[in-house]
Amino acid sequence: MENKRYQNIFKTAPFGFALREIILDAKGKPCDYIFLDANDKFAEFTGLNIADIIGKKYSELFLKTENDIFDWIGFYGKVALNGGQDKTEQYSKKADKWFKVEVTSSEKLQFAAFFTDVTHKYHLINALKGQAGFADAGTDIDRAPQSTMNTEQQLLSLFEQTNDAVFIIDLDGNYLETNRRASEMFGYSHEEMQTLSVQDISSEPAESQSVVTKLLRGEKIPPYIRHFLRKNDSVFPAEINVQLIYDKTGEPLYIQSVVRDITHRYQEEEFMRTRDALLQKLSQQIPGVIYQYQFYPNGKFSFPYVSENMQELFEISPQEAKKDSSKVFSRMHPDDHQMVMDSILDSYLSLTPWELEYRVVLPEKGTRWLSGMANPEKQIDGSVLWHGYTSDITERKTAEEALQKSEEKFRSLVDSINDVIFTLDKELRYSGVFGNWINTLGLTKETFLEKTPTEILGEEMAQVHNNAALQALKGEVITYEWQMLSGKETAYYQTTLSPIYNKQGVVTGLSGVGRDITSTKRAAELEKEIQLTRNTVEFKQKFLASMSHEIRTPLTGV
Repeated sequence: MENKRYQNIFKTAPFGFALREIILDAKGKPCDYIFLDANDKFAEFTGLNIADIIGKKYSELFLKTENDIFDWIGFYGKVALNGGQDKTEQYSKKADKWFKVEVTSSEKLQFAAFFTDVTHKYHLINALKGQAGFADAGTDIDRAPQSTMNTEQQLLSLFEQTNDAVFIIDLDGNYLETNRRASEMFGYSHEEMQTLSVQDISSEPAESQSVVTKLLRGEKIPPYIRHFLRKNDSVFPAEINVQLIYDKTGEPLYIQSVVRDITHRYQEEEFMRTRDALLQKLSQQIPGVIYQYQFYPNGKFSFPYVSENMQELFEISPQEAKKDSSKVFSRMHPDDHQMVMDSILDSYLSLTPWELEYRVVLPEKGTRWLSGMANPEKQIDGSVLWHGYTSDITERKTAEEALQKSEEKFRSLVDSINDVIFTLDKELRYSGVFGNWINTLGLTKETFLEKTPTEILGEEMAQVHNNAALQALKGEVITYEWQMLSGKETAYYQTTLSPIYNKQGVVTGLSGVGRDITSTKRAAELEKEIQLTRNTVEFKQKFLASMSHEIRTPLTGV
């Protein structure tokens, strides 16, 4: 009963089994072997009936059809004569399959051989061989002799060392073979992986089964994203490339799947989405445009990112700017376009910050002034990426132009008058001198600028100016007169000093207006002399009149 139980186990086993006895020649060397027993799987592998196998020799059944390169008789004979165990992996031309063969002997001349179909592994090697560039045209590793096994080992090493999980799947969705990375990715041992199916580790089993169905219908499946379950029940996203592999007759053999964990990519994309959302909110609070501008060595350029205010400044939507960056440059004022391009090229070549004020011509708003600034970063591909900000400065430019015109008018007015107009800092140094008097006296501004009254006039003559200035720095408006020799004559001046305040109300300097009052002084002196003369004449007239009266009176009496 027990022997029958074991016979049933071997008969229905998923691996091929055959019990054989070695045949020796006259010299005692193995020359053939005879089949004593075999199971159903072995018969399936060989394509023969068990009744046709038992009692037959290898030479009768296979030698003429197999034309094997491998020395099966020698391989089996060594174990049958010496005992022990051995194993090999060989290709069967008759079955068109690769088998892992394990042989053992517990009784001299008899040996048992176990056959496992490992064809899927060698199809994988073929695929890897093509991808790695090992295969020459017309070469098939399924037909390769033993001498090619070094290449096989290299490819299997590649299979094991790749960073992606690789799966060989039967047509029912069960895993036939997996690599080391698959075990690491899913948390199962290699042995556990062999007991699982596609649906066991997919968090979307219906969709995964749908892929298998589509493959078997002959559909090509592009790379897709699927979420998987690890052994610890955690879920992770993966990118999948899947392909149905066919045999030489066009019949489907198995499914080859390459799975790449994209958790890190998902995290980066989520970070980017969060960052972009935050940047979008911040950019809405800023009046200008935040942008990224990229310039490539071949002259190509693009805007990887622009904020919503692109519409306000350039009358172009952010989507249009990113799709066709040339639209942005089409808004440049014709007189400024070349200047803008030259400045970008200079920043690209020198990797120095870009900063420029330029004009644009907009369909609705017309000519506007913009100010741009950006910092460049060199990229691995040789391109340069700028992170920048551009704002509308039209109002400022308009105010500057108005101020410039006003200053020009003021300067023209000031320069045409003969009054002495000047400014002093808190150290009493002249910070500005204006007026036509400079030219009239044959002087230059450099005579005064950055110098004190003491340095120009000397300590004694400058004392009156210093005293008045120190008083004015206390916040008073001071008017004083002073004089100096001009040739052989004395010239007279009147100066008024007023404090200059900053926004905080602190005195930071003085403004002064001086006027030549020599003629006024002289006129006053002349008037004084005239009045004195007039008074003298009137006195004389009164005196003479009085004397005349006195003289006439006595004569009359006589």
